[in-house]
Amino acid sequence: NHIRVSWQGSRERGRQRRVTWDGVVRTEGCRIEAAALFSFDVVADGITEESATHIAFASKTTGDRDGLDLVLDDASRGALVFESAAGTVTVDLAELTDDMPRRAFDFGGVDMQVVVERYPIDVTTQTLALTQTVQPQPGKLTPYFVKATQVDGHMAWASPIYVDNRSHG
Repeated sequence: NHIRVSWQGSRERGRQRRVTWDGVVRTEGCRIEAAALFSFDVVADGITEESATHIAFASKTTGDRDGLDLVLDDASRGALVFESAAGTVTVDLAELTDDMPRRAFDFGGVDMQVVVERYPIDVTTQTLALTQTVQPQPGKLTPYFVKATQVDGHMAWASPIYVDNRSHG
């Protein structure tokens, strides 16, 4: 019954990048039992009004991610509607299954998107190991980027790792 709604991105690179997301998350066919902020980093932003069927919020992003963690009485039915100054999306909660627990919506700009997803009640795994084999393009210096996002929204990333596949003859 836990649903995370998050939004992120910027309008463009440069000074005019800020996106105003001020809006409301509404439910239809189910009730909101609890709501908490997710990854907000500006004190002026946050929940401005809440009831059993809607959460109003103020939020601005400049590339980062903000969101709400919701506990619903029944997240297997009904709909979730995200309405903001940047756009609107509606998700049929029955479509968020174990096989497809996440829906992402592109809002243009630079990585502007809204994501609606199921999230775990408790984190059960605290370690992760990955292996990735890459095929760098012949004759090029190729940067690879590594970034990890934790369940609470905090991120860690490395400087680019370069693979030099140019001939040095």
